[in-house]
Amino acid sequence: MARMENAGRRLQDWTNKNVFIKSFESADVALASYQEGGPPALDGEVDEAHHENDPHGASSTPITALQAAWNVTNAIQGMFIVGLPFAVKVGGWVTVFALVFAAFVCYRTGLSLIDCLYENGKKVRHSYREVAETACPGLGKYVLAAQLTELASTCILYLVLAGDLLQGCIPSVGSFYI
Repeated sequence: MARMENAGRRLQDWTNKNVFIKSFESADVALASYQEGGPPALDGEVDEAHHENDPHGASSTPITALQAAWNVTNAIQGMFIVGLPFAVKVGGWVTVFALVFAAFVCYRTGLSLIDCLYENGKKVRHSYREVAETACPGLGKYVLAAQLTELASTCILYLVLAGDLLQGCIPSVGSFYI
């Protein structure tokens, strides 16, 4: 067991030295480390020495809705953008045109849904379920079920992708589950 712990520690040390530190070497800002500077601050305490020098530290100003939307967009689309070259390799250049066509269809559908939310310039519906109920009574529960299924599938997809990436980076991880 001690051998496994030592191997894990060596991997962590190597990763910290060769992956994370090298990616920040070009930064103009000196980066604080949790391994330096003593123990971390306790709940309620603020470590002023590190707080002043950290340009990405906590702020008393809340982020705007646009910044929050940008963060969510990056989180959701980031995984798929990384997979785009593989999709083009497998599907060929027609994949790019199919993606552009799908983006256009999504854009037009979004505009139609926005139009369905309003009547006479006032917002009268607040969800896809309400829009579906208005268009076809009884359809709303199926729209809600489809939304929940899509969200659960996305969560499962993230877990499968993360596991696959981990096994690709560290092949010995797969041997634990066999």
